[in-house]
Amino acid sequence: MTTETQLALNQVFGVIEPLTRFSRNSLLLESENVRVTKGQAFWAFNVNISNDKESSTGRLPSRATALGSDDELDEVARQTQTTAYAELPNRIQTWLSSNARNDRELEPHDCFNGPRYFGHERICSNCTGVGWIPCTNDKCKGGKVICPDCEGKGQKGCSKCRSLIIGNIFDYSSGKVDCRNCGGRGKKEGSTCPSCNGRGKVPCPKCGGTGILRCGKCAGQGTLVCSTCKGTGRIPCSPCDHTGYLHSIRTLTCTVNPNWRVHLKDAKAEVVAELSKRKLNDLRSLASVTQLAPGTGPSHLERQYEFECIITEIMLKVAGESLTLIGYGSKAKVFDFKRIATVLLAESQRYYLLTI
Repeated sequence: MTTETQLALNQVFGVIEPLTRFSRNSLLLESENVRVTKGQAFWAFNVNISNDKESSTGRLPSRATALGSDDELDEVARQTQTTAYAELPNRIQTWLSSNARNDRELEPHDCFNGPRYFGHERICSNCTGVGWIPCTNDKCKGGKVICPDCEGKGQKGCSKCRSLIIGNIFDYSSGKVDCRNCGGRGKKEGSTCPSCNGRGKVPCPKCGGTGILRCGKCAGQGTLVCSTCKGTGRIPCSPCDHTGYLHSIRTLTCTVNPNWRVHLKDAKAEVVAELSKRKLNDLRSLASVTQLAPGTGPSHLERQYEFECIITEIMLKVAGESLTLIGYGSKAKVFDFKRIATVLLAESQRYYLLTI
């Protein structure tokens, strides 16, 4: 029995003994096979330097380099991006010379001194930089609108005595109401009505005989506060969000997109699946990994590796069922125990039913 086989078996025993009544004597080693599988791994880093434009309201943020026009902004950003791509191959080679013997990842700051910000600020033409525009309510005059109830007069004819104000002319024939004592006849029980002195009319109690009432809606002012501008006569400028300024910013940023892949051919699909999903650190814990010369391109770096992994295959007889387990690396690490504990527990239940 090889050392790797014994290590794999010890892991199996460590699973079944705490969970079932079965001991290691319940397992029969039918066969063992220790071999080495070989493969390659590739860690690619693709570099992208983006040039994004954004327009917004307000002053240009201090982080941005101010330029004189949008055309100049676009050109400077384009030239900066072109220069960054031109310098990228040399930066990758410089990075490789310092990191040839380690597994460090290529990062954005290794490829580009950024992010870089360029911008253009301009005064809002809608408000000429003030941040406000005149009230858009065409009836507003300095924040006030004419009261619709009194048409700007501040007073109205009395509704009780039906006095009227037509234009600027007041109907003074009103301001009187029928005397309640005599019903407007001027006489009561054949005598002159003492309440109206025989006139049949008395001053209107609502307007005091004037025929005029102060407008209740505008409190006699003749005007109301404009609901659009709240009495200010102006409203915030919408295009610049009340700031008086607009600006454009171009942001140059670098991103590095890593891609790890493992390539190997093995007779066991389980081995291929298990090793292919392992990242570099995991792969190093299971296999002997050798770093090869990297591959490079104008905006691309690929670290290349080859590896050898010890594969330990053991076939066990478990409750009459044959199960094949695979261990990886010098410690024969088993990841899938193939339902061994479940099979043993099922056997235990079957044995119990047969004995009762």
